Amino acid sequence: MEKLRNKQERLPEILLPIIETYETRFKSFGSKAQGVFWKNKDFQYRRFKILAEIFEKSEPNLSVSIHDFGSGYGAFFDYLKNLPIMQNGKFLGTDISK
Repeated sequence: MEKLRNKQERLPEILLPIIETYETRFKSFGSKAQGVFWKNKDFQYRRFKILAEIFEKSEPNLSVSIHDFGSGYGAFFDYLKNLPIMQNGKFLGTDISK
């Protein structure tokens, strides 16, 4: 909790309730879809599939860089990591929660 307080001192005050809400939810449900406010894994993966289709339409040897803001526990990376588009790609996940 101390780390959170130190981090909170650097963030705009308006973000603090959001951080606390996500961290409470994550503590309740853990590293799964419900822990980051998805109804279930199927709904979460539908979104991932739609986003991944953007890359499937790209050149086969294209190297992509993805920065996932609000990456949570890394589920989108887990979904993408074995797709052909990520063979030469880069992925960075950022989240304001711990």
